[in-house]
Amino acid sequence: MTDKNLLRYHMAKKEINNNKLAKLLGISESSLYRKINGASDFTRNEIQIIRKELDLNDAEVMNIFFNENLA
Repeated sequence: MTDKNLLRYHMAKKEINNNKLAKLLGISESSLYRKINGASDFTRNEIQIIRKELDLNDAEVMNIFFNENLA
């Protein structure tokens, strides 16, 4: 499950809004919204794009996209 608060934090740090991120990923804003809110999953390629654009390290990627402790 995606840690949406942590993802939004890193987006804000890089001044990337939902519209810009959706365009970078080649998806609609509604698809991005569903992915951020856990209704669908980010693909490996999308995670790689986000990692590059937000300049995330390994730990940050793991905490945002692979943290099983979220509830």
